[in-house]
Amino acid sequence: MYPTYTQVDVHGFQLSYKTPFRSAFETVQLLTKELELYDEWLLNKPVILVINKLDLPGAKARCEELVQQLQHVQDCLLELNYRWI
Repeated sequence: MYPTYTQVDVHGFQLSYKTPFRSAFETVQLLTKELELYDEWLLNKPVILVINKLDLPGAKARCEELVQQLQHVQDCLLELNYRWI
C-alpha cells in the first residue's frame, strides 16, 4: 500500500529542567499525535522508546512515573485532556 523506504525511523527529544513545560508522557503523546496527523498508518508500526541519562538527579523517579503512565495510557489521557482544555 505504502512504499517502505526505511526499516527504522528514530525520533528524539530532550527533557530537562530547562524545558519544564511538558512531561515526558505529554511529549510522547504529542509525537504520537503528530504521526497520526501525518499518516494514521504509522500508528500500526512497532515503537521502541529509549530513555537515557538515568544517572542524572531525579531521573529514575521521572522514568518510573513515565513507565506507570504508559502502562495506564487511557487513565492518563483523560487527565491530560482535562489539563489541556
